[in-house]
Amino acid sequence: MSGAVRFVSSLFELDSIQQGTVVGCALLGVIVALLFTGTLCDKFGRSRVLLGIGLTYSLSSLLSATALNYEMLIVGRFIGGVAFASITVSAMYIGEIAPAAQRGKFVSINQFMIGLGLLLAFIVNYFLVKLIGDIGWLTNDNVWRVMLGAELIANAIWVGLLLTIPESPRWLIKQGRKEEAKAVFNLIAPADQVETLSAQVEKA
Repeated sequence: MSGAVRFVSSLFELDSIQQGTVVGCALLGVIVALLFTGTLCDKFGRSRVLLGIGLTYSLSSLLSATALNYEMLIVGRFIGGVAFASITVSAMYIGEIAPAAQRGKFVSINQFMIGLGLLLAFIVNYFLVKLIGDIGWLTNDNVWRVMLGAELIANAIWVGLLLTIPESPRWLIKQGRKEEAKAVFNLIAPADQVETLSAQVEKA
C-alpha cells in the first residue's frame, strides 16, 4: 500500500485523516481477526482456516484493485487486514506438523518468505511507477490498481499449494480422528516414530 497511497490520495482527493485510515484500517482488521482465529482453527482445522485466509486475501485484492471510491477501498483493506491472521495460523500449523528437529528451520523459512514477499512488493511497485508513460495503458490514475491487483498472482499460487497440504495431526487427534493423524505422521516422520508421536500428542 505504501507505493499506492499517493496515487489513491490524488485520485480520490483524500485528506490526511483519510490517508491514514486507508493505511491503518488493515491493522484494525488483523486485531479483529485475532479475536476469533483461534476458535476457528479449533473448530475447522488449521489447513481449512489457512485456505479460507488465502481466499480472503484474494477478495481483499479484488476489492482494493477495483475500488470505485474511498469507502470501497477501506472495506478491501480491512478484509486484507483480517487475512493477516495467516501469520499466526501458519506459525501454529508449522509448529504442529514440522518434525521437532526441523521446526526451527521451518519457522525461520516462514519468516524469511514474509520478508521476501514485502521486498518483492516494493520492487514491483518501483518498476510499475517507472513504467508509467512507457506502457500506453499504465497511468497515474490506474497504476495503484495494478499494484494492489498484483497480489492475486501470489494468492493463486498460495491457494493452489494450500490445497495439497495435510491437516495438522494434533487437530485430527483432538477430533478423535487418530488414524488420519497417523497417516499424516507417516508423511512427516519415520514409520517407527508414528505411534510414539501419536501418544505424545494424545497426552498433551
